[in-house]
Amino acid sequence: MHRILKNKKFISVLLFIVLLGLFLVMVRNYSYNDVLQTIQKDDIAIIYTNDIHGVSKKNLGFDSLAHFKSSVESKTNNVITVDSGDDVEGTYMVKASDGKFAAKMMNEIGYDYATLGNHDFNLDDNKLQEFIDMSNVQFLACNYNAKKIKPYHIKEINGKKIAFIGVAHPMNTTPEMLYKQVQSSINEVKNNDANFVILLTHLGEEPKQTEDFTVNKLANNISGADVILDGHTHSTIKDTIINNIHICQAGSSLRNFGLITISYDNNINFKIIDEYNDKNEQFTKFIEQSKKEVDPNYDEVMCKTEAEIPYNGEGNMVSCSREDPLGNLLCDSYLEAINADCAITNATGYRSNIPKGNVTKEDMKDLFAFGDDIEKIEVTGADLQDILEHACRKTQREFQDENGYPVGSCAEFMQVANINFRIDTSVPSSVKTDGRNSFVAVTGERRVKDIKVKGEPLNINKIYTLVTSKYLAGGGCGLTMLKDKQVLENKSDIDNILCNFITNKLDGKTSEYVDTKGRIVVN
Repeated sequence: MHRILKNKKFISVLLFIVLLGLFLVMVRNYSYNDVLQTIQKDDIAIIYTNDIHGVSKKNLGFDSLAHFKSSVESKTNNVITVDSGDDVEGTYMVKASDGKFAAKMMNEIGYDYATLGNHDFNLDDNKLQEFIDMSNVQFLACNYNAKKIKPYHIKEINGKKIAFIGVAHPMNTTPEMLYKQVQSSINEVKNNDANFVILLTHLGEEPKQTEDFTVNKLANNISGADVILDGHTHSTIKDTIINNIHICQAGSSLRNFGLITISYDNNINFKIIDEYNDKNEQFTKFIEQSKKEVDPNYDEVMCKTEAEIPYNGEGNMVSCSREDPLGNLLCDSYLEAINADCAITNATGYRSNIPKGNVTKEDMKDLFAFGDDIEKIEVTGADLQDILEHACRKTQREFQDENGYPVGSCAEFMQVANINFRIDTSVPSSVKTDGRNSFVAVTGERRVKDIKVKGEPLNINKIYTLVTSKYLAGGGCGLTMLKDKQVLENKSDIDNILCNFITNKLDGKTSEYVDTKGRIVVN
């Protein structure tokens, strides 16, 4: 009897282990070894990325992408590489080279098709055209007219016609017009006997993107497309189906690679590769050489730290709805550089981590991807109250839903110094904005409560001095209440301001900024 019970217990434990293993297989993404074993020689393989922002030194990286692509090509000759926009802004190398660094990387990888994202349009018209002209990539956009850009391209491969249609980030149009433009291109490629229709879009999915232009709304207002490869919201979506259309997104900054395989008998499989340990060594050397061509001193050490301060703006986008240690550090450095009552910075104004140890020029320039100065202005207590109400209008009690998607994130969320406040999420936001998310008024009860400046309750009639970025001081992020304020003091080189703070004020002891400090409370 005792032996039988022991056997039953052993079988139960073994069964649990097997079931747990099966569960882990179902929920995880795919490593490259898993993927390569599934590719057949007659398969059509489509490698896709989005929002790469010219990243050169983190995540899987261009050198891993080059190795991955060659590995896929060893399994099938039918390989297509595509991108869904935001290539030329967001890191130092692409900004300093006006996008040329990204063009070199994409050319070397051998991208076939791409569309344009909102940050690609940060280049002026001439520089954007130079980027397109330099690229060997065929840029596609059915909603944007420019030299060398086509609305779509049909590629015949392995006896199948695959149509790629570009949908650039919408500019000066309406949703209804966009739907008509996309549907018109779908109808044209269908009339040309396309077997598969794949859209390259830069829209963003709900609930991350809550504006009029979302991939969800596009999918619900068109017909005839098979797959949408989206960008903009930096999401990782292996395969979501809306209106019989498969929607995918591969994160951002080469955190992942996406792969679609179309079999000879027309079965479509979708995978996200989040693990890749191999790199193309020649490509690694090519990256370093290209970086030195942009700036020979890119690896100059600017300061040293004892602890990494992570960037929390990816994935669940915590910094866009909660107090963020890195945001605290930046705001404190502003106050050290310019004496003022308080400081603010927008959560999307910084884009990278501060590493442990040597912090290079490239590290700092990547952190402040858009570059800026800081300015001191005078504001009323009422202005500060409106700033915080506008920044916190989307915040929810939880920052992610049951599926792990971020909720309540807002590009205009503010990190602060010498300011403390509480967000009462039970109070619906009564902030009124215009069509471009710019502040108009607060029309009801305020959800931001218990505001203190330098430990004292906010006085809406008092004049306070505020130090912030030149962008925000000029009304950026919809802060209309800050427009036309007189600048009392300004300092340039925001990256040097931070490095001086880390070196001279903190003596490199950044560990005190690993955790939050209770400046923002959400309940």
